[in-house]
Amino acid sequence: MFRSLTLLAGLVGALAAQAAPQTPDSQQAFVNKYCLGCHNEKLKSGGFSWTKVDLSHPDQTAAEAEKAINMLKVGMMPPPGMPRPDAATLRGFADGLAAKIDQVALAHPNPGATPLHRLNRTEYRNAIRDMLGLDVDVSSMLPADDMSHGFDNMADVLTISPALMEGYIRAAGKISRLAVGDTRATPVTQTFQVVKVTNQMRHVEGAPYGTRGGISVIYNFPADGEYNFKTLFYHDIDGPFWGKNQGKGQQLEISINGARVALLTLDPNMMPTDTRQTEAIHVKAGPQRVSAAFIAKFDGPVEDFPEPVENVLIDTTHADIPGLTSLPHLRELTIIGPHKVTGISETPSRRAILACTPTNSADEIPCAKKIIAKLARIAYRRPANDNDLEDLLSFYQKGRNQAGNFDSGIQTVVQTILSDPEFVFRFERTPANLAAGTNFRVADLELAS
Repeated sequence: MFRSLTLLAGLVGALAAQAAPQTPDSQQAFVNKYCLGCHNEKLKSGGFSWTKVDLSHPDQTAAEAEKAINMLKVGMMPPPGMPRPDAATLRGFADGLAAKIDQVALAHPNPGATPLHRLNRTEYRNAIRDMLGLDVDVSSMLPADDMSHGFDNMADVLTISPALMEGYIRAAGKISRLAVGDTRATPVTQTFQVVKVTNQMRHVEGAPYGTRGGISVIYNFPADGEYNFKTLFYHDIDGPFWGKNQGKGQQLEISINGARVALLTLDPNMMPTDTRQTEAIHVKAGPQRVSAAFIAKFDGPVEDFPEPVENVLIDTTHADIPGLTSLPHLRELTIIGPHKVTGISETPSRRAILACTPTNSADEIPCAKKIIAKLARIAYRRPANDNDLEDLLSFYQKGRNQAGNFDSGIQTVVQTILSDPEFVFRFERTPANLAAGTNFRVADLELAS
């Protein structure tokens, strides 16, 4: 019985010590006795001085105070060998100081300030895909985004410059022409490279079965028309064709969506600058899978000295070593065109954009308004207002009058939207007549986007 009463008395005493009220005077006495000897303005041990912390208002120097609180709670302060209070007193001081900071934060929350948030390249690409039904590689159009702590979507580092805005404007022009189609498209070249160490002895995903190696890509053709496909191959360091010891008869197939459109025969005596190019081939506008792959004439076990056989192709500097199985390797595929544009076929992006199609001139303006309202709502991440619609309709009319057709007007609208700050940036608008430094509620649409 006596032992139980003793334990109970000790527990009550401990709780009383923990519950002892913390006042600025008692906290200052604690600091003077246990902390100020080292953490004063003269010594500043650890770069910290208690003279900088107002114990009546620790929230005013919350960063410094919280650093000290954490050190006290984990028992790192006071350091070994220095006067140290009992655990309850130490904990009571730390908790009391933290409670003051928490009370002020609860009564006056600081949500921080969100700077202008620009879409990074990944967000920009995804927004284009969702709005226009067009997947484009924007890495060739926009510079790489800065990173902070491993993230490239931090508003603080997504800066803007005149050169970057010009990049967004150029990208908007190119993407809008790809999305709507461009009957005035002029020939351009697009080269796809195969990494030198890529093994080409096996089938490449996307290429037709019965082929090996090469490359298979999705390419957005800007218009219906004629295109050429040019190929370049790997050679060893001295010039001979890689795969020369296979002799004549090696063939490279060019296919569109799995259908063969050309078959190129390779010459084992080709030099590094020699290419193989197709005749003009008619291709429809829109995203098409283009493959350049070798006809798989080589099959069966390989008994070369180096094993596994896939690893020998990491070194393409020796093309004709006896006993080494070497096969031709594609280096580049270049698409050239369009030549002789014949029109614009139905594409996924046109289906996503054209909510209607006018049958006569009287239908054009109502149809354009319908398309504009749909695109603006998606692009601006909010319902489009009358000013938005009027401005975009004026751009439609300029494009329509300049080129003389409905599609050109819509293409101008798409280009305008993609270069609009409302699309490129995410805003949190400050209410009118709000005093500086006043907190306000973020609108639902802005919070959702």
